[in-house]
Amino acid sequence: MLAKLKTMLGALPKKYTYALLLLAAGLLLVLLPRGGEEAAVKPAAQSTAIAEDCEARLEEMLSNTAGVGKTRVMLTREQDTDRVFARETEREEKMESDGGREFSESSALAMQDSGSDSVPVTETEFAPVWRGALVICEGGDRAEVRLAVTEAVMAVTGLSSDRITVLKLG
Repeated sequence: MLAKLKTMLGALPKKYTYALLLLAAGLLLVLLPRGGEEAAVKPAAQSTAIAEDCEARLEEMLSNTAGVGKTRVMLTREQDTDRVFARETEREEKMESDGGREFSESSALAMQDSGSDSVPVTETEFAPVWRGALVICEGGDRAEVRLAVTEAVMAVTGLSSDRITVLKLG
C-alpha cells in the first residue's frame, strides 16, 4: 500500500505532492477523536439540576405555607445558567533596534487542577432567567392562597405576576 502511494505521489509534480500531504494530514487531524466532548455535556446537566433544585425548594416552602397544602411546581427557563470563565492575560513589550516598542498580548483560560483533570476557573455565574411558573396546590381555589403563592414565586424567581399561574390540585 505504501509503495503504491509513493508511486502515485511520484507521478505528480513536486508542488502538488506537498499540497496533498498537507491535505492528508489535515484530514487525519479532523478525524481524530477529541476529549472535550464530555465537558460540553456537563453544563446542560448541571443547569437542569439547578432548575430541579429550585423547583423542589419552592415546592417545599409553598407546601409549608398556611392554606396552600400539597404543592407541585414547574418552572420553565428562558435562558440557562451562564458562566464567565477567568482568563490569564500575558503582555510582552519588546524594544526594537530603531528605538520603537512592539507590544504583544496573549490570553488563555485560567485552569485549576481538580483531581485527575483540569477545569476552567469560573469568574462569574449568572442565575437562569425564568420564562414562567406553574403552581398546582390544594388551596389553589382560594383567592388569598393564589395571591400568596404568586407573590412567593415572584420573590424567588423574579417573574412578573402575568407569567405565574396557580391552579387547584385535583
